[in-house]
Amino acid sequence: MKNMRTYLWALLVIVIIAFAIQYTYLGIYSSGYNFGTIELAGTSEGAAILQNWYNSKVDSWSLLDYARANTYMDFLFIIAYAGLLCSISYHLMQREKHVFINELLRWCLPMSLLAGFLDFVENGILLFDMHHFQPGHIFYPSMYVSYPKWILSGLVLFIWIISFTARLVPSRK
Repeated sequence: MKNMRTYLWALLVIVIIAFAIQYTYLGIYSSGYNFGTIELAGTSEGAAILQNWYNSKVDSWSLLDYARANTYMDFLFIIAYAGLLCSISYHLMQREKHVFINELLRWCLPMSLLAGFLDFVENGILLFDMHHFQPGHIFYPSMYVSYPKWILSGLVLFIWIISFTARLVPSRK
């Protein structure tokens, strides 16, 4: 399990470095739109973002091509972060002495997997929109799966904070 966590951390770092390089292109050439804005965009805003990326060229590629590449790479990121959320939650659960907090940490495992699954669905929606983009074409927003993904991931992190805080408080036995 320890080796798996090391591999997941390495994958996460590599993908984050690749994302940082791609974000540089988007930050310079796309009038402030980034991948986070399209994840949470509604229909009209998402169509405007894709139009902007479609019209912006860098090294004979449109920013829409960079966005597609980023979305494909995001599948590796999903594996890394969902795997780490599960792995760290399991690690914390094994060391937690409070029954209630242990149950909360147990719930982190399915929440992490569901967040990863929703992220896969979100990427599928985004890739569909990107591959079928034509000016004036309908944009299908991914925000309906993106918001729950962020809420579940935030809940997992919140439960971790509860677990860490409970360890700092001495028990009254």
